[in-house]
Amino acid sequence: MNVMNEVGVLCQKYNEFSLSRSFAAQILKTIRLSELHLETLQANGAATEAINAIAEKIRAMRHEEGVVKNAEDAMKQKARLIPSGRQYH
Repeated sequence: MNVMNEVGVLCQKYNEFSLSRSFAAQILKTIRLSELHLETLQANGAATEAINAIAEKIRAMRHEEGVVKNAEDAMKQKARLIPSGRQYH
């Protein structure tokens, strides 16, 4: 099994227990909260190092969200291709 399949399977397992049914949605919520925190720091004149560190974390989370979204989409596509309602595990 390749890495993207493993990520997809892990996301699918997470989604079974998540209220939002989407790990990518959880990452997006974290990104948005981080962006709000960043805006607050900027408005309050926080140190450049702190602002840069949070901005870098946001960029990294956006990349992770893209990877997870692609894996979730791939698993959904595979689930549609499997006959008789069986799910891919």
